[in-house]
Amino acid sequence: MVDNSVFNQVADFELNNLIKSKSWVELDNYFQEYPLRPNDSRIKHWIRSKYMIKDYEGCLKLCQIDESDLDDSIIKNKCTFALRSSMKINDDDLIEKALLDFSQRFPSELEHKITNMRFSYSRKDYITCLSLSEQILQQDKTNINALLFNARSNKKLKNPKNIEKNSWERIIQYDSKNLEALNNLSKIYFEEGNEKEALDFLEIIFSINPNYEPAFSTSIKMNYDISSKSKNYSLAQMYQENKYEELINSIGGLNNSKNWSKKEFKLAIRSFNNLKRYSEVIQLCDSINLENNSDAVILEQLLMANFHLENTKKYSKILKIFSKKSLTDTSFMRLYLRHLIYFSNDDNNTFSELNNLLTIHDNDYLSDVLKYILKSQKYHLIELLFPENSLSEIFDPISGVLKSVIDKHDLNELWQSLDKKIIKSYELDSKDIIKKEYIIPFLSISSDIEKEKLIEKIKSNEDDMENKEKLLQIKDELLKRDNSDSSYYQNMNFTNSILFLSLEKKEVFEGLGKDIFYAHLDYEKNILRGILEKNDRKISTIDILQTDPRNILGRYMELVKKLEYTDIIIISWICSMIYDISPKEIITNDGLLHGEIAKLIMGYPK
Repeated sequence: MVDNSVFNQVADFELNNLIKSKSWVELDNYFQEYPLRPNDSRIKHWIRSKYMIKDYEGCLKLCQIDESDLDDSIIKNKCTFALRSSMKINDDDLIEKALLDFSQRFPSELEHKITNMRFSYSRKDYITCLSLSEQILQQDKTNINALLFNARSNKKLKNPKNIEKNSWERIIQYDSKNLEALNNLSKIYFEEGNEKEALDFLEIIFSINPNYEPAFSTSIKMNYDISSKSKNYSLAQMYQENKYEELINSIGGLNNSKNWSKKEFKLAIRSFNNLKRYSEVIQLCDSINLENNSDAVILEQLLMANFHLENTKKYSKILKIFSKKSLTDTSFMRLYLRHLIYFSNDDNNTFSELNNLLTIHDNDYLSDVLKYILKSQKYHLIELLFPENSLSEIFDPISGVLKSVIDKHDLNELWQSLDKKIIKSYELDSKDIIKKEYIIPFLSISSDIEKEKLIEKIKSNEDDMENKEKLLQIKDELLKRDNSDSSYYQNMNFTNSILFLSLEKKEVFEGLGKDIFYAHLDYEKNILRGILEKNDRKISTIDILQTDPRNILGRYMELVKKLEYTDIIIISWICSMIYDISPKEIITNDGLLHGEIAKLIMGYPK
């Protein structure tokens, strides 16, 4: 090592000049060419130069902490750039290691918390993201990053609208021109019926940026015409309204294509494809370098045009480019897999590509792939992806395979948007493991929207005579049976207790010298709660729509299958409580037929 003081002074002077001029490549070369004795300042600058020239692996190597690192300043610098480089490399293991190291050494630092918050959101771990955003806001209540991810997480978690609304409003307090917050507040106010407030937010958005695309769809839903405020809005609206000819003419037609913006170009080629004018698409894309093109949407439109014109050679070439780019670029991968699912007749190749790309990308896009398959109704591809399971077992919302494979919010979204397609897949299930008549009513309320409808129906139809008639028929049928040898009843270890059952909470008897259990229902939006109290103290609360009646009722599913699903699940819930409590006596208020049926199923004397 050279340690001449004059040499080091000259070196530091030259280094400072390179740093001031931000000549990062020259700075990195300088450190490599001249073996200067390392000190904290020089190491910091070398680390930064590696990061700035995008040599993230080299940066990570320099950030390794060793025994010579005694000062917190250099250790923090290494932790910071190790985390930043790991994020750029996009390796989950490296990111998690860097986050752990940084957070353990400097627990109060905001940088690792902010990065972890972003990382959690990208992995769809919205609960962790929300928690981290709250921690950051406790330290810095004006942190816009934390405010944004707090609001986004509340939205993704479908938390109550007032909570989501407050989180977007907090952003506006510190950044009054934040377009994302303004747009989401516009949507929330519109959903609440406050159209004036919603329109005011839209006016603010378009006064700031007339071409803010997310607000276009918001304004379309509100039937709010802002075409005079934004040319791009007019184009987007024309495209959504299938006015393809009008759109093309409004931007000057083919003769004006050299003057189109990229946005106009993409809308134009999509419009030409929708008009089945495939030759124009090929003509417009003629000068594009296929190998170097980084826009997946443009390449997809060219792929479609060649597919429909049966230009086999060109089509195959573009398809190979998609296959290659999909290995590293998820925007290409999603469009490529969608195309194969919708248009390829080679199931073996489609499955091979699906399997390979989902493995490479850690199944992060499995929910998207399932959407494409369900929309195309090529259900056999799902069976190929999960060869050990039937479609029933795969999609079952209580105990299905997908619950452990994809994010629960993605699964819920899948049910909300494609529940009818999923139910149809059950009807066509080639393995037919679960009897369809049991499962289809069960599936039909798997989305939050359907649950809300169901709970509203329970509230408004408590005196539904037709429904009561069905319940009475089930009760009569059970009364005709001999349940004296019921295995449930015969094996119960009875407790000195009484179980009172009611649809809604009411006063109960006291002073009976026994433990008194009280069970009733409580409703909240898309949750149907079963509440159990013991001697006026709540001991359990469950969302009974998240339970599986098949596991409780067993062979009695055949008997109750003609009932509404709510009735089945309430009966199932009561049966499970009877089994857990083993009360000596069961009393039903309100003439609760569900309780009478559950008693008979469990073998209690008539």
